[in-house]
Amino acid sequence: MTLLDSTLEKLKSLPEEDLAAVHRYIDELHPSTVEGRFDDLLGCLTEDESNRLADAIEESCERIETNCRSW
Repeated sequence: MTLLDSTLEKLKSLPEEDLAAVHRYIDELHPSTVEGRFDDLLGCLTEDESNRLADAIEESCERIETNCRSW
């Protein structure tokens, strides 16, 4: 049995949460071929911080800012 085969067998027995963690780790080991200007920020927010940021953006996008000057 190859290293890949034995690793795949171990992965099959992992719970979904651990499998997701392995997936994220593999993504870190195998960098994307697309380079963007925010790539160095990837993963800098926790899930909670990310959710709070998304909620704040969504909330502020649904109302007109009356205190903003003309741009």
